[in-house]
Amino acid sequence: MHYIFPLLVRNKDAVVKYGDRMGEKELRSQYPELNDKPLVPVDYIADGELLETITDNNHDFVIANHFIEHCQNTILTIKIC
Repeated sequence: MHYIFPLLVRNKDAVVKYGDRMGEKELRSQYPELNDKPLVPVDYIADGELLETITDNNHDFVIANHFIEHCQNTILTIKIC
């Protein structure tokens, strides 16, 4: 979920936070082709299939672009989210 360009959210009052499975330093180490690209800072580090660091009833919605096809247990991930 490394974001070079953040997703446009049209609601000006929305608070947008970004999550990934690792922080910026680790992302740049794993994907050196991104080293010269700007990345959006990561607010949450979590296993995307479990979202263990995201608390219940704390978000109105989650956007997960190009994600589900990478899940090992797609049905469980959908149930959790």
